[in-house]
Amino acid sequence: MKSQQVVSLRIYFLIGITLAFISLFLEWYVFQGVDCLNSVVVDWSYHIFFDWYSPLHIDTELNNWYKPINSSVPIPLTLFFILLLILSSFGALFYCTEMPSKMKNAKGFAVINLGVLFLLGFYIIIYPIVYLFPNQLLFPLLIFYDYELELTFHFGVGIGYYLQVIASSCCFPYTRFYYQFAHTFTFEIESSNSKLNAIPIDLDKIIAEADFLIHQQQTSDNEILQQQEIYQEFLEAKNRRKRTT
Repeated sequence: MKSQQVVSLRIYFLIGITLAFISLFLEWYVFQGVDCLNSVVVDWSYHIFFDWYSPLHIDTELNNWYKPINSSVPIPLTLFFILLLILSSFGALFYCTEMPSKMKNAKGFAVINLGVLFLLGFYIIIYPIVYLFPNQLLFPLLIFYDYELELTFHFGVGIGYYLQVIASSCCFPYTRFYYQFAHTFTFEIESSNSKLNAIPIDLDKIIAEADFLIHQQQTSDNEILQQQEIYQEFLEAKNRRKRTT
């Protein structure tokens, strides 16, 4: 993959992380009940942090009756999600694939990115099934008329939920690429290290070769000394003959 494409994937990833973070502070689900006079008598909105709340200033029994139950995502899970968002954005900025010297931590950030993608899927898929099913709130963008109460109910998914869907689409390509790159990068390092470790080291052979070189050096030195002694004796014998003549 070309570096320009990788940069584009990383930019989309950071955009997705930003949208996912913003979505946690926006409404995720809204439903209203309107009477025959077009007056809103039931109004509930859901926020991840603030749970269900009603914008109605007048507290009525009818409005309280329709308050959803068992529909709050645990706050510790959301805080953990925010932590993963911060760590993944840090990794995308400072431990990207264009910095091979910092890729020794790539495997850890790849797991963090997968955690972000998993929680995005949790909020998109598991949240409606686990938290909206018990309250019969799976009627997005539909209108339901209650003939008994003569109320028209409007069900709608909030902008926070839509941002989660967009965020998952932006984060998936880079998360997949980064995980494959980190896995390949780590595998190549481990393979090179294993090859180096696989080279047999025969200490006895090394010591024997060293002893042989030392012995060979000593032998060559002795031969040189012997030749010098023979030459010296030759010169002395020649000088003696000259003096006798």
